[in-house]
Amino acid sequence: MSGYSELLIYKNLIDKELEFLFDENYKIAFFAKQALSKGKRFRAILALLWCEGFNQDYRLALPIAIAYELAHTAALIQDDIIDASKYRRGYESLTSKLGLNKALLLANFFLFEIPKRLLEYKGKIEEDKLYALLNIIGETCKLTTLGEYLDQEFINRDFVSEEDYIKMVKMKTGALMAAPCSCGAIVGNADTKGFNLAYTFGENLGISYQILDDMLDIFGKEDLRESFNDLRNGKKSIILIHTLKRCSKEEREFLKSFQGSEDLNEEEKRKVREIFAKYGSFEYARNLGKQYLDKALSSLEEVPNPSVRYKIKILTNFILEKFQEKLIQDKYIYKVRF
Repeated sequence: MSGYSELLIYKNLIDKELEFLFDENYKIAFFAKQALSKGKRFRAILALLWCEGFNQDYRLALPIAIAYELAHTAALIQDDIIDASKYRRGYESLTSKLGLNKALLLANFFLFEIPKRLLEYKGKIEEDKLYALLNIIGETCKLTTLGEYLDQEFINRDFVSEEDYIKMVKMKTGALMAAPCSCGAIVGNADTKGFNLAYTFGENLGISYQILDDMLDIFGKEDLRESFNDLRNGKKSIILIHTLKRCSKEEREFLKSFQGSEDLNEEEKRKVREIFAKYGSFEYARNLGKQYLDKALSSLEEVPNPSVRYKIKILTNFILEKFQEKLIQDKYIYKVRF
């Protein structure tokens, strides 16, 4: 995308820091590097940009960026464990490669490293800010876990409302996008208003991001990721919630019949997509995701640095383009307006 090259300086800084993070004398460090090697660094870059929005020295947020890259990677491993996912980002997942026990330990390895990254601020920022950073990451890990728990709990519910879904996604995905933004703003010396702007942006972007991910599960290119995983695992995506509220009893039973199945054949996939299309559920999900994206972008207008506002929009659009590349068709995606 035009303009994305402006963000490479941030990504390269993060990549370099991650490269030398772990002691290679431990075998687990090899798998840690492997897990961290293919990330887009969206959350980490957002931490640097929101810091720069209030302070020219974005490097102040580097420990925050690394901490949330570790938190995000741990969350992905745990997600693959829970969903029994065979692939991640087009490659064999670490859960498949290492087995359940070692994958779980690797996730813990990342999580226990996070406090050490934040303690790099000791003596460099005011104590109340350091306490705030530690509190936010603790609260974020708690919310992410609660959101994942709710997601699992919904599997056994016959009815899940859209409000239930948004509450779950706000915790599971929104919190882990909001935290690096708001923590970046804190170390950038933002006031309470700036902190709230950053958190609101990240939370709404995270909700939009999850809705797009739900769409990919049904409408994604199958050579890039496993398809119909949510449906087979009984997950209540926004697309399924919208359809179940409107479809016939026979259609409802047909959709539920795939829970716990190994895979769907091509005819079954076609029929499932036809049911979702019949009730306009793809369009509904797209429009809902766009609403939350618009809410996120409206938060940027009060960021004092116009260059940073532009860079955050570039990154946001790049995230959307990554989704678009994975869709069978691109009519369900949306663009950021500059």
